[in-house]
Amino acid sequence: FLDVPTPYISVRRAWRAEHNRPVVSTVLKTKAARRDIPIPKCLADCLREAKAASKSDYVIADSGGLVVDQTGTILWKQDIPYTDVCSLLTFAQEIEAGLVFKFPRHMYIYQNPEKIEWLLGQMNSDIGREPFIFHPEQDRHFLELPQCASLHGDAKQILAFAKNSPLSFQQFSDTGFDVAPAGVDKGKAVTRLLQLLQIEPADCACFGDSYNDRSMMEACGRRIAMGNAAASIKAIADHVTSDVDKDGILNGLRYLQIL
Repeated sequence: FLDVPTPYISVRRAWRAEHNRPVVSTVLKTKAARRDIPIPKCLADCLREAKAASKSDYVIADSGGLVVDQTGTILWKQDIPYTDVCSLLTFAQEIEAGLVFKFPRHMYIYQNPEKIEWLLGQMNSDIGREPFIFHPEQDRHFLELPQCASLHGDAKQILAFAKNSPLSFQQFSDTGFDVAPAGVDKGKAVTRLLQLLQIEPADCACFGDSYNDRSMMEACGRRIAMGNAAASIKAIADHVTSDVDKDGILNGLRYLQIL
C-alpha cells in the first residue's frame, strides 16, 4: 500500500478447515491474522518509481513454468504434459516420495508431506503462506495440468528416473528436486518476462541462494548471492550479500545502489 500517508505492507494469514484439510480463507477471524508493516520512505519512493516506470504493476515468475501479474492474470505458462504427470505420479508412488504439484492457483500435496522439507517453513512463513491443499485423492491433474512439481525422495532413484524422462529435473537439496517441462527453468521464465517487458538482461538484477537459481542468475546482468547460498551460486555471483535472515536483500539493494 503505497498511496497512503504511511506506506505499508499488509501480511495476512487466514485458513479454514474444509473436509479435514487446511485451505486459504478470505476471512480474518482474529487481529493476530493481520500484520501491517511500515515501509521506510526510501524504499517506498523506490517502489513508487519502479511502479510508475513498469508496464505492469507487478510481475512474478513461479517456478519457471508460470508468469503472472499482480492481478493474477496469466501472462505465460507451460504445462507438464498429462502423460508425464501420470508417469511422475506413478514413480513417486513406487518409491514413496513426497510429491507436490504446482497449479496456477494452488499447490496440491499429493503424498508424504512429511518428506517435503520446505513445506512447514512455507506454510508458517511470516512473508506470506503459499496456498496449499492436501490432496490424497491425487486426481487434480484430471481437471487442469500443473506447471511444475516438487519431488522429495532417494536422490539416486530420482536421478536414474530423470535420465529416461522428458521432464527437466533440478536438484536443490540432498533429496529435493524441482520438476518442470523440458527446457523450462527459472532462467527461461526470467528471459520470457524480460521479453514481455522489453527489458535488457543487463538491466535486470536477481538474488539467488539455491542450486535451482543458477539458470535465473545466468539470465540476469547483475547477480547477487545470499550469504547462505550454495557455493556454486556464490561462484557465479557479482556480489555476496549477508544471509537471507540477516537483511540480505536490503544489503544487496544497497550494494546495487537501489536504496
